[in-house]
Amino acid sequence: SSLNELKGSLRASVSDDFEVTIGDYDLNVKPSIALSLDAINSATPFDVFDTPSQLLEFDFSGTFDSEVIVGVDGIPANAYLRAKSDDITSISSIEFELGLDIDLDSIK
Repeated sequence: SSLNELKGSLRASVSDDFEVTIGDYDLNVKPSIALSLDAINSATPFDVFDTPSQLLEFDFSGTFDSEVIVGVDGIPANAYLRAKSDDITSISSIEFELGLDIDLDSIK
């Protein structure tokens, strides 16, 4: 009995938007994350009865993209932190970005 292909995937996306009050400041927080995971059997094709151990031979891959945006009511700017990776199997592939978006039109 030959197995020609064996793989699995998981895709998830989560986001939210909530407010927190700290002292006199109302903060708006928007976190989000998108995650993709794949597992592909690297031994296919193989005979399930002759070599059942090959059912456990998988290569893994995946990506993620996350972001947190924080704004304060009355201030025309948002701070953000982003992290992303095109290969989550390698810790060195994670990229970070920290920034500040300023709405210059509202300052005029």
